Amino acid sequence: MANDSPTIAGVPSQGFGALVAQSLDLPYTRYARGGFTSKAIVEQLIPKLRRQYSVGILSCGLNDAYQDLSLADLEDNLTKAVAHMVNHCERVVI
Repeated sequence: MANDSPTIAGVPSQGFGALVAQSLDLPYTRYARGGFTSKAIVEQLIPKLRRQYSVGILSCGLNDAYQDLSLADLEDNLTKAVAHMVNHCERVVI
């Protein structure tokens, strides 16, 4: 796992996914992008899942709230994302 993360008080910071991968001794692939909405995740990131993964972690919704996305649209996007993830991940964490 490459460590090009920002540092906090001189200690490299890691996101939740990196910490999960490290604790399970698994390789880590980061597709996350700051500022992405659930629509952008479904359209741009989820299609990148083409192989099998042990764990897939989906974290989204906050940027949708900033942009006043309806709950129905958020639910639709999450349903699409999770449907794709369960075909490519042994376990999915939302």
